[in-house]
Amino acid sequence: MKKLLLFITIITIYGCQNIPDNSRQSGACPEQPDIALDSKNVQEIALGNEMSTESGIANKSQSVAYTFAAEEGQKLAYNTDDDICLWVFSPENDLLTSNTLPKKGKYIIQVAPLKGSTTFELAMGLDVVQKSTNNQETVAPAARPISQEQAVELVTKWQKSKPKIFSPPYDRDLGASLLTGKAYRENIRKADGTESSIDWLKNNNSYYTYGSQSVDGVEDFTTSGNQATIDVLVSEQRTLCLNGKISSDNNTVAEQEVVRYDLQPDQGTWKIAEYSNVKTLSSSYNPAATCQISN
Repeated sequence: MKKLLLFITIITIYGCQNIPDNSRQSGACPEQPDIALDSKNVQEIALGNEMSTESGIANKSQSVAYTFAAEEGQKLAYNTDDDICLWVFSPENDLLTSNTLPKKGKYIIQVAPLKGSTTFELAMGLDVVQKSTNNQETVAPAARPISQEQAVELVTKWQKSKPKIFSPPYDRDLGASLLTGKAYRENIRKADGTESSIDWLKNNNSYYTYGSQSVDGVEDFTTSGNQATIDVLVSEQRTLCLNGKISSDNNTVAEQEVVRYDLQPDQGTWKIAEYSNVKTLSSSYNPAATCQISN
């Protein structure tokens, strides 16, 4: 079988979904490891801009792992021809969803077999230099810097997409196209199996509807390499519907607030990695509350 060089820029890091060629997979990997990792099975390695190969044996009762040091913004690449499951964890033990490493520190790649026991070879590298067809060296391209206008456009698209994400059809793919990192995990799908916002809504026969939504201005914008932050003034009317009825709590609200959005590239596309309230300018019960879902 032809060996494929897999850059995590084109994949999402959880379970066997790491490997686009699923034809060689006879099952499915869990979204997170189901085997506790013993420190004695963690090998320290040094990764550079050329692929280096490690080999080992993994079985269902014992995972193996590799730990390596990396700098903020470096890009992780790997390849394998074996039926294994891979998970990559940050220095804070968060499961990664991007090939761009978010900060300086020690990272862990955990390996488990798809089934039974298997030997494997795994090639890994950081900021790997590739050989082009004419044998010239090229480096995997980084995402282009994001402008303030593009950041506002991303935030606006997120606002306008909420009715399709937080109400039927609960469009996770749409959410994944706009969110990464913590924002993705909290809203779309958590790797540890606990409820994301979408999961809670579906499990409780609930959804949100939205009235007026607008991005009213930019308070601040900064960018540095693969990180950008924008503070925007946002107005929104939203209604939480429980079992088809309007909730009377503070989830049914008309508010204007300054929101800080942390942005970073994922698979070559800028996305929202995290957001938080900076200050609330006004907040009251939504006068246009409704549980009617608009098309």
